[in-house]
Amino acid sequence: TEENLKNKVNKHPQVFLNPQAFELFEKLHETYKDTKTPIADYSFVYRKMYEDGYVLDNFRPQMFINWISKEPYNIQLPKLKTLPNCSPDSKIQNYNTLKELLQIK
Repeated sequence: TEENLKNKVNKHPQVFLNPQAFELFEKLHETYKDTKTPIADYSFVYRKMYEDGYVLDNFRPQMFINWISKEPYNIQLPKLKTLPNCSPDSKIQNYNTLKELLQIK
């Protein structure tokens, strides 16, 4: 509903396009925060959200690496993989399902 959208806040406007994009990131973070493959998982999150325009154009990979290493995420990434190297069908399906559930276009 519209009221729900108004209550959502983009806590990181320097990173994400809008509150829905931030919410999508939060859901993806919940999915991947405890995996054994954080480089592949968070590379996918950044690259796919960037490709779809949910991460701001000027928020480059090194900025994402620096940002996600801090509170509250504390995810240490030495680098990001390219999208073709971190996008199995299962991740793409999960991503698209979350977008549908959150009603993000």
